[in-house]
Amino acid sequence: MKKHLIAIASLLACLGAAAQTVTVKDTVIRTYNYSDPDPIARTDRVYPYTRFNNFAFNPVDRTWKMVVLENDYLRVKIFPEIGGKIWSIYNKKQGQELFYDNDVVKFREISLRGPWTSGGIEFNYGVIGHAPSTAHPVDWKTETNEDGSVSCYIGVTELLSGSRWTIEINLPKDAVWVRTSSFWHNYSGEYQPYYTWANSGVTATDDMQIIFPADYTIGHNGITYPFPYDEGRDLRNYSEQRFGMDKSFHPGGSHKGYFGVYYPSEDFGMLHYALRDEKLGRKYFSWAQSEQGSIWVDLLTDGRPQYIELQSGRLFNQNDLSSVQTPYKQFLFTPYGSDSWNEYWLPFAGIGNVSDMTLRAVVNVEGEAGKYEVSFYPLQNLRRSGNHYRGRASHLLV
Repeated sequence: MKKHLIAIASLLACLGAAAQTVTVKDTVIRTYNYSDPDPIARTDRVYPYTRFNNFAFNPVDRTWKMVVLENDYLRVKIFPEIGGKIWSIYNKKQGQELFYDNDVVKFREISLRGPWTSGGIEFNYGVIGHAPSTAHPVDWKTETNEDGSVSCYIGVTELLSGSRWTIEINLPKDAVWVRTSSFWHNYSGEYQPYYTWANSGVTATDDMQIIFPADYTIGHNGITYPFPYDEGRDLRNYSEQRFGMDKSFHPGGSHKGYFGVYYPSEDFGMLHYALRDEKLGRKYFSWAQSEQGSIWVDLLTDGRPQYIELQSGRLFNQNDLSSVQTPYKQFLFTPYGSDSWNEYWLPFAGIGNVSDMTLRAVVNVEGEAGKYEVSFYPLQNLRRSGNHYRGRASHLLV
């Protein structure tokens, strides 16, 4: 029996050329500062960096340098003085924030050097996360490109590993995504730990659904576990993750290049996309859905709810020592070696959950035998919509 697929272009019907800008401005945000560095040198794993051990309980209004990239669809806010963190990606068409937009900069002792603040997307390179640069200024510059896109470049020399990383945060003029292009170079002349993870924070809600195409998960110890069910609970549903403790796993077993979250009550979500061979690793982390986790709501924000972390990495898992006895091993960064890769951060809305995606569109397929409704959320210009197709849904996206 032949099956008819009805393609429905959703919301953005047809994307055209857009106006894009890059601006730099001083922004005042309520901030819980950290102390001056510890004056006593330490020869532990943070040397030659200093540590910061004291954190304010009373906030002040502090002025931060903010870079804003904007086109007709998205507004991107970047803090070059807080590790180059992407603080916000705002979907202007749907009026939705993609990530956990913290209402304060509230530093607490979490990172390798001490201070860390939740929200947005942070970039970790070197030995382990949260990296030494996550709460400190990085090098940066802005650029308007010949293709009409705008960029903010961030980067820093990482002293623990003797490496240098640079990221171009690029907003196209006519697409609904943000591209981050990474370049990482080991200039030390010695083998170094190969650790790099992009860590995004998204708002946690009771109806939130986790989008991870996966057949199993990988632990920090390299042992695999079933997915999506754990102790009879569907890990794709945040409401079913009440284990009484923090939850962390690395999804695996799929060659699809995307993952993210979906909020059914708002019919809105966020996706991360990369070529599968460029980003093998994915990680999910959530604070405990108990008083143990609620403590961190008070510590890291003033008026926002809980959040979860969705991470992408170059290796399959963030492995501990026992993982080297499994196929999921730690690799070393070759002396004078360099690596580069791209990843994309994007919204979708008005189509339900996600069946598949490319950089042309996000698609959802629903229906019963004999008739299917295929809804698209365009990410680039789609010249035709409302067409009827015969065949399989996988043939609709090229």
